[in-house]
Amino acid sequence: MRRALLSLLIALVSASTFAGVAHGLEGHRIVFLNLTMIDGVISLDNVNIVPGKLKTPKSLALVPGRILFTVLGEDGSRLYEGVVRDPSNIRYEYVGEDGLLKSKWVVTDSVSFSVRMPYLEAIRSAHFSIIPAASVTAAERAKSVRQLGSVTIDLKGDSDEN
Repeated sequence: MRRALLSLLIALVSASTFAGVAHGLEGHRIVFLNLTMIDGVISLDNVNIVPGKLKTPKSLALVPGRILFTVLGEDGSRLYEGVVRDPSNIRYEYVGEDGLLKSKWVVTDSVSFSVRMPYLEAIRSAHFSIIPAASVTAAERAKSVRQLGSVTIDLKGDSDEN
């Protein structure tokens, strides 16, 4: 009898816990933009929307050399910003002939990668640029920003490159 009650209690607690987790994600979705960068120009391959919720970042880490992406609404308003490492710069680590760990950076002209953002119905496009060196002044930084391109995002159907 005790075993049956204990099993019932565990089942009820587990069901309510998992129902709470599922309920907490209800309506939350994540958008994945699958992109290709060829010779420094970004194009959109496809868009995937999955259930889930992104963690809220503490702050946007504007590290020079990384890619800043800005998600825009139909009116041009900023809806979301994120930063990703430049996927065309790949670091390989290997054990050298002397037995020590060594690393080498390789730059590739063509690479596929993904960025993610929270689902917002107002999303219409995303703009990509390289974050300039922090050592330059604000005026120089504005001039030295390397634009990688923009993509049009259609969350209801097909998405196109801009």
